[in-house]
Amino acid sequence: MPHLSRRRFLELSSITGLGLLLAPIACTRSPKAATASVFAKAFANPPRPYQPKFRWWWPHGLVDPQQIRREINAMADAGFGGAEIADVHHSARGVDLHADTHGWGTAPWRDAVQAALEQAKERGMSIDHSIGPSWPAASNQITPDSDAACKELATATTVLDAGEAFDGPVPPPASQPHKGVEKQTLQYVQAIRTVDGTDLKAKEVAVHGDSLIDLSSQVSNDHLQWTAPSEGTWILISYWLRGSGQQPEGGPHTSPESYVVDHFSQKGTDAVIALWKKSVLTAPIKKLMREVGGNLFEDSIEMETKETVWTPRILEEFEERRGYSALPYLPIIVEKKEDPIFEYVDFDARHIWHDWWQTLSELFLENHFTALKQWANSLGLGFRGQPYGLKTDAVRAAATLDIAEGESLGFKNLDDYRSLAGGRDMGGRKILSNEAGAFQGLAYSTTWKRVLKKLNPQFAAGVNQTVLHGFSYAEAPGANWPGFSAFTPYGGGPGYSESWGPRQPSWEHITDISGYFSRVHYLLQQGQPQIDIAFLRQKGYAGSGFGAPWFSKEGVSVGWTHEFISPSTLELPTATVRNGLLAPDGPAFQALVFEGDAFHGRKCTFELPAARRLLELAEAGLPILAIGDWTQPTSSGRPNPADDATLREIFARILEQDNVVMVPSRGYIEQGLENLGIKPRISHSKANIVHAERRTADGRWFYFCNQSSEGSSAATVQVPLADGPNHPHHLDLWTGEITQMQNLEAIDGKLQIKLPLEPNGSLAFCITNTPLTHKERDTNPVDNSTIINSLPLRNWKLSVESWLPGDSPSSTRKEVASIPLEHPQPWSEIETFANDSGIGTYECTFDASEEMANSPRAGLMWEEAFDTLRISLNGKTLPPCNLLRNTTQLKGFLVEGTNTLRIETSSTLINRLRVSDPKVYQIARRQAYGVSGPVQLLW
Repeated sequence: MPHLSRRRFLELSSITGLGLLLAPIACTRSPKAATASVFAKAFANPPRPYQPKFRWWWPHGLVDPQQIRREINAMADAGFGGAEIADVHHSARGVDLHADTHGWGTAPWRDAVQAALEQAKERGMSIDHSIGPSWPAASNQITPDSDAACKELATATTVLDAGEAFDGPVPPPASQPHKGVEKQTLQYVQAIRTVDGTDLKAKEVAVHGDSLIDLSSQVSNDHLQWTAPSEGTWILISYWLRGSGQQPEGGPHTSPESYVVDHFSQKGTDAVIALWKKSVLTAPIKKLMREVGGNLFEDSIEMETKETVWTPRILEEFEERRGYSALPYLPIIVEKKEDPIFEYVDFDARHIWHDWWQTLSELFLENHFTALKQWANSLGLGFRGQPYGLKTDAVRAAATLDIAEGESLGFKNLDDYRSLAGGRDMGGRKILSNEAGAFQGLAYSTTWKRVLKKLNPQFAAGVNQTVLHGFSYAEAPGANWPGFSAFTPYGGGPGYSESWGPRQPSWEHITDISGYFSRVHYLLQQGQPQIDIAFLRQKGYAGSGFGAPWFSKEGVSVGWTHEFISPSTLELPTATVRNGLLAPDGPAFQALVFEGDAFHGRKCTFELPAARRLLELAEAGLPILAIGDWTQPTSSGRPNPADDATLREIFARILEQDNVVMVPSRGYIEQGLENLGIKPRISHSKANIVHAERRTADGRWFYFCNQSSEGSSAATVQVPLADGPNHPHHLDLWTGEITQMQNLEAIDGKLQIKLPLEPNGSLAFCITNTPLTHKERDTNPVDNSTIINSLPLRNWKLSVESWLPGDSPSSTRKEVASIPLEHPQPWSEIETFANDSGIGTYECTFDASEEMANSPRAGLMWEEAFDTLRISLNGKTLPPCNLLRNTTQLKGFLVEGTNTLRIETSSTLINRLRVSDPKVYQIARRQAYGVSGPVQLLW
């Protein structure tokens, strides 16, 4: 890049946000590469695969195929690339939705699925299919007692004094089985001595693990004769296998009713496949699935058992996989309401829990996810899933799924996404999806601003596909205006948001929103991610809220990026080292970092096979940072002196490598990185921002976001220059415009770029080998200090198009009224419009001088806008506005003389619903719709 200034910076945007006013860059004009022109075209108008999707909620098969086609068209016209058909109707509790004739899998439901596929094919959209009637995966071809049904191990306890005899039927569990469970079978009987003085009514009773006696062989026809030893108090424990009786959420969805399948056995998976073959896969539907594409989808694994989740062959599988029997540890494995019943004194049960959940994790991955993925692929579908909800290795599952998915409602922080992203990247997958935009209690109160503020930081944590929650079918029995909504009413009040679609006033501006999401997806699906640190956690949980020490808080504030991996991902083919990088053809981690088990009191435990792989990686030259004292580690599973000795020998060899550094505690992480000679690829002054980097053969692609929702953030980012040509471009995520940047300062081979960002705001740029465009701007960056003049605009007319209930639950009547205003103010604060929802338009005329009209810095600023808005000047619509800014550019639209300005804003529906449906929505707050003044012309 010739003529780089040594003393000039380019600000991509101003603190006040007057757009991204860019200056021309001096560059060698070379022919555009094909890849460059393809990117520029697709970035301006991203193709369907990159467009956001909707969860599409149906009230069973009580849908009209023609309305299904209309809704597909509405989504396609609005810039959405796909929909996930989901039989969800929590708002209709107590309403007869005719599951017997129109439930999931019935003929009317299949007709609607076929119509959706046919119309999606016409519009180039994809259709995803929820794995069954609601979630978790279930079937109406089984009962809770079937071999394929979800199981639990229930317990009964009987206290015996020293020397006391027991002679009688083995006591059944105190907890009653769920509806539909007709049998429970005795599996094992054990006795164990309590610790003297322990509270026998405690939630977790202290017992002597080495006193355990297995009495199973002494049971005949569920009858036991046994006398307790002569010392101590004993507890007789009986274990009973029974169906959990769990049914999918929000049912009934089918007739007969469905029951959740066993997610750890092949029989459970076979039941799901058999149901689809019987109830869904007609020849036309199978053909259309292949033509349309899409995914089979499984929601988060929400197993609900009264006692211990179980699968019939678990003890045999455990012994085969772990090398010892779990029977001596059964008292500390079983639970009630997800809490332990017994505690072995002088024994750390978490070692056994590690082995137990590792076994369940392997069974889940092999018999459920992998088997269903193979079957979905045979239908021409991918398999998208949310691999969390249990204590299983979600990171490893994310490496297996075609598409892993997180959720903006349930995930606690960005590290929850980084867990799934680590699995995705180690598995060589491309997409991390997000169930996005759900907010509890905010049905018909949710703004797109709120959605963006929530989702923008998540894109920096690895998300690159959005499945919005959601789009409701038009009508259903019992629904009031504005139509059927899957999650509202909920518990008698406003439910989970949001039912997007033409019923929402913001749909008038929806292509601005879908265009933004599409460009973010397109950008973040380029090439491969570039991540600095692989943080190895001993357990691959996701959705836990646990972060990485130092990196999650301090490291990201200066540019470090990280993802989480689990021990099992080290066995994947990608886990190789080249030039000091882990997974060099993927995330290209610069270093691997680990500490004691975050879910085991940070104890220095490690799995023996993973330690062997770690040694191989260290010997291959991977920089490794160990946090804590790893000179005396212990194995993660059951204590075993021989394994511990082997583990210590391996770690001694690991720690003697020149590329391995051990620091005593978290407070020394930064020093440890310095000792390894590792620096972040992208660094910046300390700021509350996060970023994602993607790399292709043609360039590097960057997305930055301000994590804070409270204040603006500014940072100077240092981007290393690559060998050969470097052409930096700003990528406008709202308009699709690509502009070359000029006058960037280069210091020590790094470009210096200033990034002021509004709260939760985002921006993107790239550095490519060849120019993406020759568009240039002759303006310099602006901030408040460069704005010389401002003119408050007065004498406005406010027109409100009020949306009102129509003749049917899904029809809307519209009325328009107007009033004069000196300055724009929220229409909800004006008595005439206080209870209105809809579209508000503010209009004024003003005179502009020649100086104003010709100013390269001409812009418009307002105090606050409620949600989406469209601005036009002199009859010409301006490019889409970044909703998180309060400014826009006017250059090219402002003329000398009289100008007419229109600001069209949208609202939610809550202000009207508080009046039209007060029983449900009056509890909600009235929202401040419209624009707050003053509105000023700046130049």
